[in-house]
Amino acid sequence: MAAPTKETPTESEPETTVAPPAPSRAHVDLNEDDQPRALWERAVGWAVVAVCTWLVFCIIDPAHHWTLNGNLRFGDLFRNTTTNGGDMGAHVWWPKFLIDNWFPKFRLSGWAPDWYAGFPVGQYYFPIPALMIAALNLVMPYNVAFKLVTVSGPLMLPAAAYYFAKGMRTPWPAPPAFAIAAFGTLVQTRSEWQIYGGNIASTLAGEFSFTIGLAFALFGLGALAYTLDTGRRRWLPALLIALAIMSHIVVAIFIAIAAFLLWLTRRPQRTWAIALPVGGVAAALSAVWLLPLLWQQGFTQSMRYTKLLPRGNYHLPSWLPLPGPVRHTIEGLWNAVGRPPLDTNTNPIKHFSPTLWLPWWIWLLAGVAIIAAGWYRRRSTLVLIVLALVIGVLFIEWPEHAIWNTRFLPFWMLSWAFLAAMGATEIARLAALLVKRAHIWIRDGDLRDARARAWAVLATGSDDDIVPIDPELRKEAAWALADRRFDRGPDGWKPPPRLSGRSIARSARRYSAIALAVVVAIAGIYAMHQGYQARDNNPDIAISGWAAWNYSGYEAKPTYPQFHAIMTGMEQVADTHGNGRALWEPSSGNPDAINSYGTSLALMLLPYFTHGKIASMEGIYFESSATTDYHFLTVAECAQHPSNPVRGLVYGNPDSDFDLCVRHLQMLGVRYYMAWTPEMQKLAGRSPQLTLVKDIAQDPPIAGPSPDTQLKDWKIYEVANSDLVVGMNREPVVLTGLPSGRPSYSQCWNTTWDKASGAEPRMQDGWECTTAPWWTNRDVLGTSYAQTGPKDWVRIDAKDLRRAQPRTVTPTRVSNVQTTVDKISFDVSEIGKPVEVKESFFPNWKVSGAKGPYRLAPNLMVVVPTQKHVELSYGLTAADWAGRGITIAGIAGLVLLGLWTGARRFAAGTDDTGETSENADDAGVDDALDVLRDDPHRYRRPRGRRPWSRRRDRGGERAHDPDVPPDDPNGAVDGLLPGSSDDEPPDRTDSMPALP
Repeated sequence: MAAPTKETPTESEPETTVAPPAPSRAHVDLNEDDQPRALWERAVGWAVVAVCTWLVFCIIDPAHHWTLNGNLRFGDLFRNTTTNGGDMGAHVWWPKFLIDNWFPKFRLSGWAPDWYAGFPVGQYYFPIPALMIAALNLVMPYNVAFKLVTVSGPLMLPAAAYYFAKGMRTPWPAPPAFAIAAFGTLVQTRSEWQIYGGNIASTLAGEFSFTIGLAFALFGLGALAYTLDTGRRRWLPALLIALAIMSHIVVAIFIAIAAFLLWLTRRPQRTWAIALPVGGVAAALSAVWLLPLLWQQGFTQSMRYTKLLPRGNYHLPSWLPLPGPVRHTIEGLWNAVGRPPLDTNTNPIKHFSPTLWLPWWIWLLAGVAIIAAGWYRRRSTLVLIVLALVIGVLFIEWPEHAIWNTRFLPFWMLSWAFLAAMGATEIARLAALLVKRAHIWIRDGDLRDARARAWAVLATGSDDDIVPIDPELRKEAAWALADRRFDRGPDGWKPPPRLSGRSIARSARRYSAIALAVVVAIAGIYAMHQGYQARDNNPDIAISGWAAWNYSGYEAKPTYPQFHAIMTGMEQVADTHGNGRALWEPSSGNPDAINSYGTSLALMLLPYFTHGKIASMEGIYFESSATTDYHFLTVAECAQHPSNPVRGLVYGNPDSDFDLCVRHLQMLGVRYYMAWTPEMQKLAGRSPQLTLVKDIAQDPPIAGPSPDTQLKDWKIYEVANSDLVVGMNREPVVLTGLPSGRPSYSQCWNTTWDKASGAEPRMQDGWECTTAPWWTNRDVLGTSYAQTGPKDWVRIDAKDLRRAQPRTVTPTRVSNVQTTVDKISFDVSEIGKPVEVKESFFPNWKVSGAKGPYRLAPNLMVVVPTQKHVELSYGLTAADWAGRGITIAGIAGLVLLGLWTGARRFAAGTDDTGETSENADDAGVDDALDVLRDDPHRYRRPRGRRPWSRRRDRGGERAHDPDVPPDDPNGAVDGLLPGSSDDEPPDRTDSMPALP
């Protein structure tokens, strides 16, 4: 066996150095998986997403039945019935109203007279879901369109989580693991998490806009990460983030934090030039809705929800020198994380504590992810860790605000779910790596045996061989056998094809890929099965049953004939006695009588089913109208089972305040009072201001709580002196000296707050602080006052309201009152005298033929006619025009982002000249470029050949990659086979091959 000769480089082709595997970890900065996704990986990933999406669909449409034999039953989602259940049973009104009245006028919001004596619909709720419903309504019935949009958030969330992980370049199989984590979050049925948002239970309760916004947010954040890395698709994150913001304002907080962290971990000194215009365009696109919302915040209502905190007893040692806020935050986080939430189903207490507690296995998997993040320096895990901690701090430190601190719980749950997914990913990759190393170790043994046989042939060969053996080579073979030195073979010896470096590397990858696929399949199937089983784990929130209740619709309920009788009966009342507002007596308790119709809010749909003839005083969007306070204060005086939902108010009761009930109905322009309990019907029958005009029987009667054991009928009373527009007999006074800022409950009501009820609430402003007590005080209720008014009206300090002496006037006669959705017109007999318009005040109202409108207590309007014909119309304010202008600029900016060809030079994955590597879409090119800048001559490309990392064999696979370096003449797999250092642990900074 002759030794081969070595070729000597010629002058025409100088010696070249072939590029080695990926740069060492010493040069890596927060590196991610830098390998392009294989076709099978993408297929498996999207298969996982598809299965998760299908399982979500099966949960929210349990009545469907699809079989291959053509027996198709599409289920309740595709039935043309009116969605009911929780808040969703009232949400169904809002998109329909916008579609019919405001979208044709190219406005995302407008005025609605249907709730709260009128309120700005679409202004303080979110336009994107309504637009989605409107788009689907073009090709399908409204009820079906509404249902499909309400479930679109849960259906999109697994795909959004997958895209988020992919955009961050998380290592495989993190993207499908994120999809499974999102599915697990959706089916979370923690007992008190039914309204905070982000899961199926909250969606069914009515928080579907939140889940839609969250899905758009994850799509947008994934697109943002991709854009910052590559400089491509700059328009996409801007558009997706704008859609998320206009789907739910709370999601915008989550986006701001996550986007900031993504930017910080992607060369912020360079990528700010991309991040800033993308963020600016996203904000500009949403300005048409967002700017009026923020500008006119003073005309909304805060429910002053009690800030909920964990009930723990852990305290840091007093000797630790920590500032108070830091100490409070650490203690709060510890107590919130350390205690499981109280189960309000088995342990009902007034102030339960939703905590940050998570199951032990979440912490275990998250711990694995955090350790691996330190080892591999994964910036995606770093982003998730910081995001979760910031969300936890917000939950603890967020003050009592219009945004409830529990709103941050869905983001907390989702962040830790993603961290757990990263931990599962690291475990799966470790399992695959062990399989790869085991295979390489076995093949290394086989290769050493082959070398030993080669040395043995040389050592035992005969001199009579056709090719004589060099005595020195025979001696070397003898020494190799004696010393068992088989780390190399004889010069010129080639291993069998199956033991070549390339074959071993490929088979190692193949076995590791199989192992990874098996682990992903087993873990994925188990996780998805557990999640699917969780849909009915909590009998009080069996979400499949809840979905069936909601989407079967009002029409499918056993009590639908009684509900239908109410709606048709009230339409008959309107036809006979005139259109008008109705205040209906609510219900509560167990069983909840009104809830039997489909939801306890069912009668909010009076305007929906009576075609706008009868308006409901109560509506779902409590925060959208400053009239909300006075409605619920009135309901407390008119109902046996009031909800009294607004904190910080002193509510009356019908036993002592029914006379105030009737007076308030007149002041609010309520034309009809609807009572169902015997107590309220008896009180109403005694009032000379109420006239029974209809009795709507409920046949058969509906079960109700004790003492009202049955809902037998609805008695409808017409309220006297409740005209919408009336001439005033006394001139309003203008109130001055209103309390500044956000005054406290005790300051406004002149009474002590019970600290056992939680933190003392603060009123919205001085107007509410003065007007809410005035509304319940008989002594001063006859004194009308305005926030502003003509110069000749009397001014009086709020503290002296009792001593006010308004000027009396002979009221002008009002006639020919005409109303539409956005206009109120009337004629007066005399000009110059105040006229009260019992419609909620809002800055968009403009008047012609009169001065004003001025805000009149409690939250109505007063005008002073300058002509005998007066018309009020709902127009646009400076905030509306500014928002429109900024959004038009945002659309132009979106186009410019798409046309901006020079953005790539600012991307994180480019060098200083703006050049992007061939694999920039998937690779961590910035790290390799750093190495090249340090030593540009370190790697030289062979002349006339493509880089070895991109060459492909005839089978179409890559011939070489970081896992498959060039063959060694002795068969060693450089970077894979440890060779002589087999028993030495690899250094942490050594190159580690990427797993499939």
